[in-house]
Amino acid sequence: MSYYSRLQRRYDRTSRRQSYLLLGATLALVILIVFFGLPLVFNLSTIISSFRPKVKVAEDRGIAPTAPRFSQEYTATKSAQIKLNGVADPGITVEIYQDNNLLGTTLAEDNGNFSYEITLNTGQNSFEARAISSSGEKSDRSEIYTINYSNKDPKLDLDNLKDGDTIKANPFNVRGKTDAGNSVTVNDHLAIVGGDGSFSYLLNLNNGDNKLKITAADPAGNQTSKELTVKYSP
Repeated sequence: MSYYSRLQRRYDRTSRRQSYLLLGATLALVILIVFFGLPLVFNLSTIISSFRPKVKVAEDRGIAPTAPRFSQEYTATKSAQIKLNGVADPGITVEIYQDNNLLGTTLAEDNGNFSYEITLNTGQNSFEARAISSSGEKSDRSEIYTINYSNKDPKLDLDNLKDGDTIKANPFNVRGKTDAGNSVTVNDHLAIVGGDGSFSYLLNLNNGDNKLKITAADPAGNQTSKELTVKYSP
């Protein structure tokens, strides 16, 4: 019984000592804030934290850097000159590959962003990036980023309509053909486009002359339009 009493008294003394230390530290902090203000306290904490041991970056330990990532902003374009953007480890060298050929290198900024000006080939272009540390360690290549370049006007053929026609049916089914993957509008309304590029749109006509604008657009942004006037006469 006396053993547990001594143990309890020792525990009580330790608890009181810790409470006094905590109370003293709190009072000291309050006095510093009152007499010197928060900026001094902040500066002291900054100085103390600066003595903490710094962790070496991965490249100092011979560890390969993280693979870069492209910002995949679009998949097709009608401009031959574009800028590739992406993210990598801050301050690291990034290799840029086009169709598996090394184009050159660029340096990631302090926030990790990098960019590279390129010229596209007609058709599909595949891009990859790889990071290289100052000690020569290389990352895996990035995921492949594919961009299609085309500056050709898309096909737009009308099957059953030409300028100046007189039409008896209302509504009238406008039919035609474009390239697969394109979109078509009739007077700014989307037509139904099949997998082979054939399209149709059921158009309501007014008595007399009706102006039509039919536009085909490809994913790169190229467009072909046809404007015509047809007459509805029941």
